[in-house]
Amino acid sequence: MLVSNHDDHLRNHAVILDKVGWRLSPAYDLVPHPQSSYTHMQGIGVSSQSREASMKNALSEAARFGLTRSRATQIAAEVRDHVEGWEPVFSESGVSSKDIGALKTALLPESVIAGFPKPLGRKNRRAPSPRQN
Repeated sequence: MLVSNHDDHLRNHAVILDKVGWRLSPAYDLVPHPQSSYTHMQGIGVSSQSREASMKNALSEAARFGLTRSRATQIAAEVRDHVEGWEPVFSESGVSSKDIGALKTALLPESVIAGFPKPLGRKNRRAPSPRQN
């Protein structure tokens, strides 16, 4: 929701089996779409009632994932905190100023962040180091 990934479908969600058991995989194949209207809709349902990308809608299903409302809100704040630092990470990774400008309405869209908890205030965000093969 915080990156306006409208290319949301079941093949973009996975679980991983490790020594502890099954867990949700890290996010992948996220395709931000610049905001063209105030309301954002996801490709698959956020709740049983709507595909609208909103905190209220997401929290309505927390219990289905074994989360309390409080824990789900905490996770949302952590995610927002990481996404808040997108511009310096993109810049340090070589994304052009033109492309960064084009993505400004896609990342942290106003309609979505209005209901999200305030960021936790992580500082000193850095671009990830390139992988060594």
